[in-house]
Amino acid sequence: LPADITTDLPEEARAWLAKYSLTPLDISKNMILWSEERQRIIFPYFVKGELVAWQGRDINAKGAGKWHSQGDLTQLMHIFGNPYQQTVVLTEDIISTIRIGSTTTSVASLPLFGSIIKTKLLLQLNERFHRVLIWLDKDKEMYSRKMSKYAREFGMDCRSIVTDLDPKEYSDSEILDIIQKV
Repeated sequence: LPADITTDLPEEARAWLAKYSLTPLDISKNMILWSEERQRIIFPYFVKGELVAWQGRDINAKGAGKWHSQGDLTQLMHIFGNPYQQTVVLTEDIISTIRIGSTTTSVASLPLFGSIIKTKLLLQLNERFHRVLIWLDKDKEMYSRKMSKYAREFGMDCRSIVTDLDPKEYSDSEILDIIQKV
C-alpha cells in the first residue's frame, strides 16, 4: 500500500463515493483509504487477513488512467454481500460490487476488475453458486450476452443484466428490482 494511506478521506473523495451511495459505514467496512501523495482513493484486498492487492482510483481522471492496480487481481475472487447465497452477480468494478453487496442479502457479488470473464472463473463459480448474473456496463452488452451463452453451454444457469447505467449508479431499490426481474 502507499506509505501515506489514511482512513481520513478528504471531502472531495467522500463526495465522490457518496455520488455512488457509498455510506460512511460502507467506507469503514471495506477499509477504503486515501493516499494524498497519489491523489487516489485506495481499495485494499485481503485474503485471510493478508493484503494481496489494491487499487487506487483517481477521482479526477478519465479513461485508462483513472485506476491503478497493484498485485494480481486476475487470481482474486473477492466476494461481497452474502457469500452463502446461491446467486452471484459479476460486475466490472469494486464500487458496483460493494453497492450490490450492501444493497441486498439475496445475492453475492464479485468484481471482475475489468470486463474480461475467464473460463476458469466461470468453472470456479459453477462449483460454488447455482446461478451467475453478469452485470457489465452498457458498452459491454454483446460481450456479456456472449459469455452468458458460453456459460450455459457448460450447463450453468447464467444470465446477463443489461441496463443503461452502470450498476453503481442505481438506487438500492432499483438494484433490488433489476436483480429480482432476472
